[in-house]
Amino acid sequence: MKRGTLLLVVALALVGLTGRAWAAETDTITVTVSLTSVVSVSVSPAAWNIGAISLNGTNGPESFTATNDGNVTEDLTITGANGANSWNIGATADLDQFSVILDEGDVSEDALETTPVPLTSSLASEAGHAFDLTYHAPSDDNQGGGADHSFTITITASASP
Repeated sequence: MKRGTLLLVVALALVGLTGRAWAAETDTITVTVSLTSVVSVSVSPAAWNIGAISLNGTNGPESFTATNDGNVTEDLTITGANGANSWNIGATADLDQFSVILDEGDVSEDALETTPVPLTSSLASEAGHAFDLTYHAPSDDNQGGGADHSFTITITASASP
């Protein structure tokens, strides 16, 4: 009987161990991943060659597209700059002052100045925004012909809130 009891105890122990091996316990790992936000914009075409122009002359409209090259939704602004050799950008053409008018079709036209003007908001990644620019030469000039009056227009992207 002792031998039978011993075999029974050993058998029960084996069943108990086998039962534990089949009853696995689990736990989880929480993984947090964040991508680096990339804010980027490109403009096509990247240059606007107005060339020689007469007083009160106009060039444009010239069509451009700003494209969100980043991986987040972006807001875009557009800013004009004063020209070389004492020509300034302003709301209207005047003495030594030129203007650049932003036209987005269905929205009102805005004159570019040295402060940012909203161009578009909530532009999805890889999406583009089309706009036109028209240049108006000064009505009068104190600089004399042949002076370079080149200037830049800057498109700035920021992540949409």
